[in-house]
Parts: sequence; C-alpha cells; structure tokens
Amino acid sequence: MFNMKKYQINYRKLHRKMYRESSLKWRNKNIDKINKKRRELYKTNSQYKKQSIIRRNKWHNRIFAILTNIKLMSGCKICGYKRSSGALVFHHLDKDKKLFSFSIKEIKLSISNKQIIAETKKCIVLCSNCHSEIHSGITKLPK
Repeated sequence: MFNMKKYQINYRKLHRKMYRESSLKWRNKNIDKINKKRRELYKTNSQYKKQSIIRRNKWHNRIFAILTNIKLMSGCKICGYKRSSGALVFHHLDKDKKLFSFSIKEIKLSISNKQIIAETKKCIVLCSNCHSEIHSGITKLPK
C-alpha cells in the first residue's frame, strides 16, 4: 500500500537542497514584505515583541560569550594582560577590510557566528592602555 506521508518525507530528504534554495530565493524576493509584517507584529502584538526581545537578548549573550572567550584566550598582544575581558578590545589591523566593529549596538542579528569569528581574525586583541597608546602613536604594533 502506498504511504503518501512516507513518500513526502523521503522526497524532502532527497531534495532538501532544492527546497532550501527555492525558499531563499522567495525570501530574498519578498524581504520587504517580510520586514513590514514583522514591524506590524512588533508594534501590535505584545507577545511577539516579548519573544523578539528574548530572542535578541539570547543572541547578544551568545555573541558576548564568544567574544569574551576569544579575548581571554589570546590576551593583549603587547603586554600580555588577560585578567578581565572588559579591559581587552579588538583592534583591526586593516581599517579598509573592516566590515563592522564589535560593539553590541553595531553587531546586527543578521550577522552569523562564522562572520563574527572571521572578523576577529582580522584583528588583534589589545588591552585598553596599549590600544590607546597605538592610536596616539606612542607604541607600535607588534609584527
């Protein structure tokens, strides 16, 4: 006997890439409609607003944990300080290749973990004092 549900599941498994590509095409084509609907829901539906705030906070906490671990593992490249992640900053080696800075306000939800890690590879970790000295010209970057 033919089982339609089982057939659909197997078909989807075999053609998952095709589904993914078609849904991405649809999403890219209709991104304005999607964003408009989300803005309307955010304004009118308090439950949706609460869920989106919770989702955003979870995302920020996850990104903050990744950046904190990277800072503490590497420490300042000049003086070796690695006690507090709050005193460590990312310094972009090439300002022209900089896509975004690492402030929570500037990192958008659309940026993936891979993009953030790729951006950290363009930087070195410095303590606040060494970072200020580099920008004022007192200290030079290590090679």
